[in-house]
Amino acid sequence: MRAVGIDWDLAPVVDINNNPNNPGIGVRSFSSDVNTVVEFGRKFTKGLQENGIIACLKHFPGKGRVSVDAHIDMPVLDVSYDELKKFELIPFKKIEALSWMPSHIYIPALQHTKIPATLSEEILTELVRKKLHYKGVLIADDLLMGGITNYFPVEEATLKAFAAGMDILTVCHNDDIQIAVKNYLVKQIEKEPKLQKRLEESLSKIEAMKKLINKAPKIEIKLVGSDEHINEMQHISDEAITLLKNKDNLIPLQHVDNVFTVVLSRLVQVEDEKEGIPWISQEIAKYTNAEFYTFDLKIKPDQINKYIKKAVGKVNVIFTENAHLFPGQRALAEEISKVGKTLIVALRNPYDCFIEGVENAIASYGYTPELQKSLFKVLTGKIKAKGKLPVVNR
Repeated sequence: MRAVGIDWDLAPVVDINNNPNNPGIGVRSFSSDVNTVVEFGRKFTKGLQENGIIACLKHFPGKGRVSVDAHIDMPVLDVSYDELKKFELIPFKKIEALSWMPSHIYIPALQHTKIPATLSEEILTELVRKKLHYKGVLIADDLLMGGITNYFPVEEATLKAFAAGMDILTVCHNDDIQIAVKNYLVKQIEKEPKLQKRLEESLSKIEAMKKLINKAPKIEIKLVGSDEHINEMQHISDEAITLLKNKDNLIPLQHVDNVFTVVLSRLVQVEDEKEGIPWISQEIAKYTNAEFYTFDLKIKPDQINKYIKKAVGKVNVIFTENAHLFPGQRALAEEISKVGKTLIVALRNPYDCFIEGVENAIASYGYTPELQKSLFKVLTGKIKAKGKLPVVNR
């Protein structure tokens, strides 16, 4: 990041993913265990800040427990303040970072009005500044997410967030809206003394944060894409693959009759992995000389019979993407597991490995090119799976 001129990383995610049905966090979280999240989050933050990169803890006050994705709509975190202190807030209290990112989540126990935390003075000022005594910079999660736009025009939302205590306002993906919002805010600030004071407060925090990184050493651009870093990425991926069930001793793969694979889909803009048919599924089909079939991420339960018929009495490999969240994918995994020896390869969240009836399962926690290469090595016996499951199956 330093080599290409980036000095602020909006990471790490310190949400504690204790809800398998959470559609927006999942593998972005370190764990369902608060202590693991703190340990990894602290090391991630320390590594960034020691090398001149500002870290940002997100998503305040914690979205691991919710079942709605803020990219789509506003999640509700219906817990008491005491529960928040004992769980969601722990990483924010125990990890020192120069910035936090509040998100579009509503907490009835702390708010009198149903609005996102990003627009709430009760959260940004009363909780963050007065109760938690946080002095750093607050940067809003994207104000064009559904958790905002389903309820407020973006100009109004941006003004509310700023007035409530947000220091940096983010309007992503649309230049015209960014310009319009900026012009609107400037006019409002010019005619409102309270907003002028807020601007001064925000600028002082931002300037203080910037001073802490200006002394970081310059890094040569040739470091980007170096063999050393590529090899390290591959090593980390090799260590991550987790074999959870192997009742029928299917791994390493030898004889396989059918490979069924989900067609990968980017459901929200935050996902940075590629859409389409995963490379690993095609390679495994070639390696085992198996029949090859694809299915849609959102396949309907009444569309799975043609796949089940082909799987009866056979050895099957199914590549899934969050099947536990989609009834059709889940039913496909359940039914094919009943009629043949079946391996589930969970390409995203590992909860697919615990679908009812699944007796052989492996997890990769994503499908970057490195992870797919690592999967191929494990599935073909070139390396052993060494990863450890970071969540509790519920």
